[in-house]
Order: sequence, then structure tokens, then C-alpha cells
Amino acid sequence: MAYLRAVKRAMLRRSGRVEALREAPDHTANVGAGTRRPLGIVDVTDETAVVSDRARVSWLLRFGRWQHLAVYVVAGVAYAFAMTAVYFVANGIGFQPFRFGVVAVFHAWPLVLTAWLTAAVTRRDKEVITAVYLAVLAAVTTPALGGEFTVLSAIVLWMIFNIAPTLTVLLFLVRRIRAVGPMVMAFVLFAVTGSQVAFNVAGTDDASIRSMAELGMRLGLGGHQTFAAIAVVGAVVLGIVGWLVLRGLGAAYRARVFSDQSIMIDAVWLIFAVYEGMNLAFAGPRWFIGALAAYFVFKFVAALGFAVLGAVRRGDENAPRLLLLRVFSLGWRSERLFDGLSRVWRHAGSIRMIAGPDLAATTVEPHEFLDFVGGRLARRFIGDREGLQRRLAEATALRDRDGRYRVNDFFCHDDTWKMVLAALAADSDAVLMDLRGFGPSNKGCVFEVHELLARVPLLRVVLVVDDTTDKAFLDETLRNGWAAVPASSVNADVVKPEVRIVTARHEGGGDVAAIGRALARASSVVTA
Repeated sequence: MAYLRAVKRAMLRRSGRVEALREAPDHTANVGAGTRRPLGIVDVTDETAVVSDRARVSWLLRFGRWQHLAVYVVAGVAYAFAMTAVYFVANGIGFQPFRFGVVAVFHAWPLVLTAWLTAAVTRRDKEVITAVYLAVLAAVTTPALGGEFTVLSAIVLWMIFNIAPTLTVLLFLVRRIRAVGPMVMAFVLFAVTGSQVAFNVAGTDDASIRSMAELGMRLGLGGHQTFAAIAVVGAVVLGIVGWLVLRGLGAAYRARVFSDQSIMIDAVWLIFAVYEGMNLAFAGPRWFIGALAAYFVFKFVAALGFAVLGAVRRGDENAPRLLLLRVFSLGWRSERLFDGLSRVWRHAGSIRMIAGPDLAATTVEPHEFLDFVGGRLARRFIGDREGLQRRLAEATALRDRDGRYRVNDFFCHDDTWKMVLAALAADSDAVLMDLRGFGPSNKGCVFEVHELLARVPLLRVVLVVDDTTDKAFLDETLRNGWAAVPASSVNADVVKPEVRIVTARHEGGGDVAAIGRALARASSVVTA
């Protein structure tokens, strides 16, 4: 991906404006290191106790995503009823309760995709969500069976409504391009819709067809060329509109009108609405507008639901800030863990991290992508202390309108990331460091471990390890880092120094619950 390559090049570049930006710990003042208590390592994978100070955080980590999904369920049901009503009227179908219910459940299929994207952390979650939908579909469809409406016809009708938009959504929501997929898809949809609508309008009646043909002849075009030109004009016109919409989305995102997830979910429902609208447009252009109206019903109900949810969830000022560090070479394994952790943690607090090649494409924000397209990505990188302070000020701990906190990426050059690390470590309520795959070649991670021992209260730190972690080298790294902790460190006089680890036993989502419990406890630590 071009965006990822651009990020990698900028990361390896030196800013050329700074020298020794990091405030290094005073290792020369390491008085008493020889008599300091040895550092212990405690595996908290199976701990289930909840800290009273963070009981609310623990609750949000367990149930916040399902509470969030409930809003989308209500909005999705409203969309399904509205779209089904448009479908029945456009096709001249009389109201029949059972048939209406069946078609409404067909139109509610995007709820399954929405649940996968917002609430599902494990494969089992996805299986349960899909099974619930199928159970509802079977319960509604069975009473309507009879005559010409058979199980086979129900399956065919479901596929007519859903198979094409589902494949489109899955194509653009692959994890590696998910962050920008909806924006690209929105632009493509505008262009395709413009082409389809222009073609339908031009061919609504014989008089319109003759007029278009005569215009084409004047321009020296044949019949097929004329209608191809009409389609291109429609695509260009709505393509321009699509680009303006993307620019508006970037501005709205910066203003916190939308969140990254709400843009993604909106794209899913808009894709389904546009596909249904293009089918209904053959009955008249106004029915395309009717399909879009169903989408805006979804948006209105969701906005109302999140407003109510926002009134229930208060206390932005107390939201814990999580610093996420990791071995960059983990690749897709890092993506999977981040994906699951993000769905759980962001209902309780924000995530901060130094941007790296492993997650750059996964966490790209709308305005960052537009900066890349416009050739202005370099301005996102931190080159000096002033730039760091501006970026910290931008990373406010406020909820978006959908009730979730944001991921704040800090783009760093090769000579500024240590300065940024020091600032983030001092300004976070909990630190999670993913050390799966950690070994002697990960010199940057060795530096980060030493910095955490020197700068962050030990009880705020959680390390993730698994069978790919070089445990002997990790023990050596911790011992060396602990021996180098200066006397001025927050950990210098800790009576019982311990580092907490979570042992990952699965890939990604299966470990999120254990990590969440450990982070809830870590974020409850109060220091003087």
C-alpha cells in the first residue's frame, strides 16, 4: 500500500532539527542500586479480581461494546422497516404482515456485519451473532412459507437483497485496508451511482431516449457511445460530489462529529442502501431517493441512541489513557490483538501509541489519509518539542459522539521517537507492551523496557508474552534495566517491585479479556 510505504519512509528519515531531544534518566545518580530489592515477575493471566477504584472501567471493558451494539440494533431495525416499506410501495405489493417481516429481516442483514465490526472480539462471538440472526430469520420466515413462497425462494430473495453488497463490504473491510476502505468505497459508490442514475434517467421513456440519441448524433457519437458518455458524465458529476463529501468527512472527523468506527458503519449501511436504491431506480428515480431516506432513518435513530448513551456514560475527565507499545515485526498478529483490544478498551479510555509499520494502515484517520492523498502527510510527523506539545494537545481524552474514545497515533522520525516515548510514558495511566516475538534483535524494545522501568510506576505496566518471546533474554533485559534505574525514579524505593505479565494463549481476541482485567487494575494505580 502506497500509504504504508510513505509512512515507513518518513519514519526512517531524521528530522534534522533536533539534538538529544529525550530527557534521559540520570543513570549517574543510581545510588543504592546494589541494595535494591530484586525485581519480581508476576503472571496475572488468570486473575479475575476487580479493583473497586476501576469497577466502572472493568464494567465497560466487559459490557461497553454490547451496550454500544444495542444502539445499532435499534437503528438497524428502524432502517429495515423503512427500507421494506419503500420496497413494498415501489413494487406495488400489498401489506402482508408475515411477508413484510421476512423482507424486513432480509434488510436487517447488515446488523450482522455491524456486530462483527463493533462487538465481536473472538470467532465465537461472530458465530453467536450469526446464529442469533439465522434464528430470528427462521422464526419469521417459517410462518410465511406456503404456496409459491418456499425455503428455496426465501434463500434466493435473501441473496438478491444481500449477496452483492455483502461481497462489496467484505472486499473493502479487509483488516489491512479497513481504516480507509469505507472512504474509498464511498467515492467509488458515488461514481457508480452517478453512472447508473444517469443511465436510468436517460432511458425512462421513449422521448428521453430519442432526445439523448439526437444529442449524440450532433456530437458525432453512435448509439452505444452516446449512452456510454451519459454514464461517464454521471460518474464524473457524482464522483466530484463524492470527493467533496470525503473532504467534509475529514473536517467533521477532526471536529468530532464522526468517529472512525461510525464512518465505517455508516459506509456499510450506505452500501446496502445504494445497492437497493439502484435496484428500485428501475421503478423510477424517486425510489432511489426513498432507499437513501431509509439510510437517513438509520442515521437519525443511531444519533438519538448515542445521545442517550452519552448521557449515561459520563466522566471523560477520569478516563484512563493507555499507552500501547509493541514489537513492530509482529505484523498481522499485532493487528489482531489491537483490533480486539480496541473494541474493548475504547469504551473505557483512549489509546496512545507511536505509529509503526505494523499498524499504520490499520489506525489511519480520515484526515491523515486525505493528507496523504494531498501530499501533505509529512506535516503529521513530530519534528521537535513544539510539534510534540501540539500533538499532545490534540490528543484530548474526550469521547466521540458514539461513546468511544480515540486512538491517538504519534508519527515520529528516527531521531524523535525516544522523546515522544518519554512524554507518553509520563502522561499515561497504564502501559501495555506486547512482547510476543521479542528477542535480541529488537533493540528499540529493549530501550522501551528500560524506559518504562525508570519512568512509569511498575504497577501501571502490563507485558504480554507468549511462546515466541525469548524469555531468557526478557529476564536479562528486565534485570539490566532494573539495575540501571536511577535513585530519582518513581520506582527506586518500591518495597515490593514486580512487573505483571499476561501470557497469551491464543491469537488476538482470545487474550483480550485477560489483558483487559490486567489493564483495569493497572489504570487504578494512584501515585504521589
